[in-house]
Amino acid sequence: MLPLSPISDAADAVFLTCISRILNVALRNKLAAVKNDIIRHDTEFVMAGTSSTFFKLASHDSVGASVTKAEMISVYDHQMVPPASRGRVYYDRILALTKDRRCPLCGFGQVSTLDHYMPKTQYPGLAVCPRNLLPSCSDCNKAKLNSVPNCASQQTLHPYYDNVDGEIWLHANFEKRTPVVVEFSVEKPKTWTTITAMRVRHHFRAFNLARVYSSEAASELEGIKERLTNLVDTCGAADVKSHLAEEAKSRAKAGKNSWRAALYRALAASLWFCHTGCKG
Repeated sequence: MLPLSPISDAADAVFLTCISRILNVALRNKLAAVKNDIIRHDTEFVMAGTSSTFFKLASHDSVGASVTKAEMISVYDHQMVPPASRGRVYYDRILALTKDRRCPLCGFGQVSTLDHYMPKTQYPGLAVCPRNLLPSCSDCNKAKLNSVPNCASQQTLHPYYDNVDGEIWLHANFEKRTPVVVEFSVEKPKTWTTITAMRVRHHFRAFNLARVYSSEAASELEGIKERLTNLVDTCGAADVKSHLAEEAKSRAKAGKNSWRAALYRALAASLWFCHTGCKG
């Protein structure tokens, strides 16, 4: 859920680089012959991205009239992913797009792989198109698998085309009991369309972010408990509130809707937590 700018390399350039070392001349020539089809699939993808209509993209079992799905998947698996492959330079460029290697899909995991936004098993023409490839942590890659949207509201967010960090929509909530169990939810800002809100909620569910963020929040609270206990005992609840508010402000610099920003906003707003709950 962190916006990114894609690499500038054209899809056909990436594709031709990937296939340039294929030893089977007949196969290499067959693949090169569908260059215009690769361009067409990429153009359609970009148009879908700018209009938020990925769900309208037609799946396909081949590229052009001759290249099979298996052959295109092999181009990605054997000519782009391996460290010594010719196309690996593009793979690494995409991996390096994220700040501090944070996964743009969840906002905290470490990038370790690339995710096909539209799965290559159903859209082989997009197998090595750079705008279909997203830096991802392994958990997000596994969570999404080969899911395909069938309507506008079931499209997960795409970091190259969707930026939803302009307003606060991620909220943390907890009851007045210890240990504090934090739950996260998506709340629609007034300026959002209904479809945008539905997409964000779908993204939240698709990547299991409520569970993941709640687990991370529990670890965060355990880690700050001693410091907050000392602070409330020596300086009082007002200082705890001030400290938590500063933390919220600092965490928001990495994204208004990072789970830590949402957590600290909720903690600072709770008089109960600042007086009592902070002691765990």
